[in-house]
Amino acid sequence: MRLDLRSLCLNSAVVIVGAAFCGFAALDFYITRGTGSPSLSANKAARTVFRAQFWGSPGRAVDAQQLPFADRMAFYRMMILRGGPVEVSAADELALQQDFARLIRSEEFAGLAPAAREQALDWAREDLPNDQGNHVYGIPALKLPSLEARASRGDCAAARRLASYDMFGALGKYDLDFKWARIAAKCPGTYFKETLVGMFVYFSVKPAYEGEIEELIAGIEAVDPALGARYRRDVKQGRPR
Repeated sequence: MRLDLRSLCLNSAVVIVGAAFCGFAALDFYITRGTGSPSLSANKAARTVFRAQFWGSPGRAVDAQQLPFADRMAFYRMMILRGGPVEVSAADELALQQDFARLIRSEEFAGLAPAAREQALDWAREDLPNDQGNHVYGIPALKLPSLEARASRGDCAAARRLASYDMFGALGKYDLDFKWARIAAKCPGTYFKETLVGMFVYFSVKPAYEGEIEELIAGIEAVDPALGARYRRDVKQGRPR
């Protein structure tokens, strides 16, 4: 009788452990769903990110830039279609947009879940960066946190992109307009220095801004003395260019 009881306990333990293993495997399969691209290294990287995101382990970050180009594209696509966190390097932006532009014209697009189709369209229609300060109307929502992080670290390309993003002003988020314009104005060139001076004048010059405006105009004068002189005159007259 004693042996039977031990056997029963052992069998029960085996069943419990087996059930736990199967349950964990099923949970992991759910967490890493959508990571079945032809690229094994991209799949591994995406699974690492999704597991870290699910279990709250931010320390297990993945540097996609260490992957070969084709694998990076596969990684980006999986992350975006799943709505996962992704930081796309400036060098990869055009190629990724073109990849999604092809995807939305393919049969594969029709088979995607509605949320994934929306993500694909968002990235396919993205306004690409332009250092000349063109108006930017389309930045994928998933990309904004990455751009904001890069701009906060002083990345000029990201700062210029955000400073040109018209949706901030359209939504009345003028604090963000000023925040990114200030960072972009510290970068080489005069365009965003001119833009920020114009914003200060448009919203009325306050004493607290006078030192900042003087610094901006000095930066413009260092590149183009005549242009700087015109801005100095316009600020005194209180009219935006």
